[in-house]
Amino acid sequence: MTCVMDQFIYKIIDRFILNNGHALGENDKAFLNRIYSKGIKIYIDRLKSIGFENKSRVLDAGCGFGQWSLALSIVNSNVFAFDSSKTRTNFLKSSLSELKVSNVLVGNHCMEEMDYQDNFFDNIFCYSSIYRSDWKRTLKNFLRVLKPNGILYICSNGIGWYLYNFLNPHNSVNDFDAKFHAVGSIQKSIPNILSSSDSSNFDSIICSKTMCSFLSPDCDIIYCGKEGGYSLTGNGNEPFFLGEFEGYEAVYEIVAKKVIN
Repeated sequence: MTCVMDQFIYKIIDRFILNNGHALGENDKAFLNRIYSKGIKIYIDRLKSIGFENKSRVLDAGCGFGQWSLALSIVNSNVFAFDSSKTRTNFLKSSLSELKVSNVLVGNHCMEEMDYQDNFFDNIFCYSSIYRSDWKRTLKNFLRVLKPNGILYICSNGIGWYLYNFLNPHNSVNDFDAKFHAVGSIQKSIPNILSSSDSSNFDSIICSKTMCSFLSPDCDIIYCGKEGGYSLTGNGNEPFFLGEFEGYEAVYEIVAKKVIN
């Protein structure tokens, strides 16, 4: 099933890039091809390993081009997905339509503007996107819309990821310089150092311990560590990203359960 879906997705990607090249920068084109290059099964397997299956309502927050949304739709009843980029959500909508997937509802807004009902979602999944938001407001929103005993999964970046990209820039294209982005994100995260640059173009670097401390009054922290390190089997997963660089935290994941107040 997933192999057939992959073949359809590759064709959808080619057609989308052909028809929307004016709206897609080189970075988006490269990123879109890269995230689907190994097929959808790797995402399904990861979701199953962390318990994100057989749920009634799951949120994919900051869904981007929707690789996780599609995977979530296969193993859950209803998926709600949103992103601030209309270009990226348009690709997801096109994919859902052509693949005849009917259990994903796509929205277009930022994380701080979530207007879902209180205690609405069984689980919330947020992969590599919270650092582009006001993360404290975002976490408050997550906790508001997550059901008691619901699971929150977050993947984000520590300082080591940006140090790595500064020293070993990768995936750079004409409209995205990995080294420059690393410097800008580090500057953004150090008060009073950023002067004339537009900080909205860069990431906020959030230490995992800081995020866990913010969540702790309302959540039990199940796991906080390297990306790919959490699994219900206890064996961990094949990581998608570097978890540590030169002793510094790079890409990490947090799994938390909302407590009943």
